[in-house]
This record gives sequence, C-alpha cells and structure tokens, in this order.
Amino acid sequence: MAIIQSNPEIFPKTEVIKGLHKCVITKQTTLYYRIKGSRIDIVTIFDSRQDPTSLFKGL
Repeated sequence: MAIIQSNPEIFPKTEVIKGLHKCVITKQTTLYYRIKGSRIDIVTIFDSRQDPTSLFKGL
C-alpha cells in the first residue's frame, strides 16, 4: 500500500470503469482503487479464481 500512497498513478486504469486503477497483488488477488483528490478509496479486492463477470456488477 505504500507504493499506492506515495505514487497513486503508478498502476494502470481499467478500461471497463473510468477512473478505476488495477493493482495486481498476487496471481490470484487484484486490488481495484480510485483516486479522489488526496484520498485513495479501495473499491474491491478481487480473487481472480472467481467468475470475472461478477467483478463489475456491483460497481
């Protein structure tokens, strides 16, 4: 989390939802976050072994 805190733009934005960044933590775990001013909001932590269509349904 220190990397995101010090340089929040380091990870790429997703193509699906505008303004959402994707940080791959491990092969199975991905963190999605959004930058709002000086605040970083964690949107979800996704287990890639799950159905990928379920990821963006609630966002």
